[in-house]
Amino acid sequence: ALGDTAQSLYIYEDLAYIVLNASETVQIVNRHSFEKVAEITEGLENPRYIAVEGSYAYITNWGDPTDESDDYVAVIDLNTNTVVENIEVDYGPEKILAHNGKLYVAHLGGWTEHNLLSIIDAATHTLEKEIEVGDKPTAMAVVSNNLWVLSAGNPSYAAGGETNASLEIVDLGSQTVTKSFDFDTNGAGSLTYSDNNLYYVVSSTNWETYETQTDVFKMSATAESLPTEALMSSSITHYGLAIYDGYLFLGDAKDYASDGDLLIYDLNSSELVAKHEVGISPNGIYSTK
Repeated sequence: ALGDTAQSLYIYEDLAYIVLNASETVQIVNRHSFEKVAEITEGLENPRYIAVEGSYAYITNWGDPTDESDDYVAVIDLNTNTVVENIEVDYGPEKILAHNGKLYVAHLGGWTEHNLLSIIDAATHTLEKEIEVGDKPTAMAVVSNNLWVLSAGNPSYAAGGETNASLEIVDLGSQTVTKSFDFDTNGAGSLTYSDNNLYYVVSSTNWETYETQTDVFKMSATAESLPTEALMSSSITHYGLAIYDGYLFLGDAKDYASDGDLLIYDLNSSELVAKHEVGISPNGIYSTK
């Protein structure tokens, strides 16, 4: 038993770091055997996602979700597995990505909404810059010298009303947004990159019938516009996406209360080749290779 709400997992060398949101704990296990190695129980408050740069791990924390002034990135010494420092950031830090000595933090907004990307210098543990992106940034991917940021758009119940999804390209040299793709719908997420192509999901729900629609799109990293036709479509409740060895993996959360499914598609044919029942709310798929 890991604990309450396995929010995310990060693989580093022979270890897997599993962030437990509600338990405010990180379980550290051998990535192959899943035998427990250590745990981190102090210095975390509503931890979300993790990245590693050098000899430190960095975990985004919402703090008290009703307080927009106490959010931070916890700095963990990997030699002692203890939190040694906090980097204060704007509210709702979610996904975090480490690349070339920088940490990129997408601010989903916690219990509200946000449209910010924070850049942290990993050498000095200082906030270097904040960049405005689309509403509710949910995923990031590095392609060459660019950071692609996918934003879901605000929901209809947001204070300013519903907004559409967007996909921004941030030049990592100038640290500026150089291009933006605007969707004509809400609900984009789960951006991943493979073989010069970006893959993402657009999900929607008919609230009268509660029917769901999940469309997976494939987009070349050199494309000048968003694709108009989906690579594959299904009626699942999408909650996770990954690509490994020519296969696309989707997590189906169903009703978020019963066991979900893992669906595996052949990327060449877009055909479903396998389906496995897994645990509740499968929100991430990782390879131990």
